[in-house]
Amino acid sequence: MVEIVNDTSLHRALRAECQNAFDIDPSTCKKVVNLKNLLDLPLLASIYAECLRLHVYMNIIRGVHGDMELDGYILKKGSLAQSPSMIAHLDEGFWGRPGHPASEFWAERFIVEDKVKDESGDLKTVKRFSTDGMAGHWFPYGKFWTTQSAFSFYLYRIRRRLIPEVVNRRWNHNLRRARLCQTGNSYHPRHARGQFRY
Repeated sequence: MVEIVNDTSLHRALRAECQNAFDIDPSTCKKVVNLKNLLDLPLLASIYAECLRLHVYMNIIRGVHGDMELDGYILKKGSLAQSPSMIAHLDEGFWGRPGHPASEFWAERFIVEDKVKDESGDLKTVKRFSTDGMAGHWFPYGKFWTTQSAFSFYLYRIRRRLIPEVVNRRWNHNLRRARLCQTGNSYHPRHARGQFRY
């Protein structure tokens, strides 16, 4: 949410995209969320994936089933091996793009553009969400239900217009305070609680 409200153009683009996630219920004539359409929104999916890449770090722990060598080190059977996802998630060689370093949020990092022919035979550009080729570089936290929950939350906030159209001084001030919490060694969501009021 912080990344969205800090970028007015991104907020507008996301609100426009989210209109495609609604159907009209014929019995009530009201808008209802189409979950399939919601999960197919490329910008929303890319934002979610990018937040997992940039803001969620964890140690991946695996048991060693047999003696093995890894980068010159011998791992004994029965021991535990840990791999911090932060190293892979901030790998500039893999994630960095011109104007979009790995250490910064970029909403379209997981979006690819395809050239397809429309009904008249003309080529048009279609954007889609993709994680192709990212095995070993991206270790997302969460399963299908987590994605559903996050997307529904974003959609609710955007539809209800609870996100300010213009990020005012108070938002910028509170954003800086929360980021200071994140850069410390003891970051916890409690540190930013109550900072984002509107």
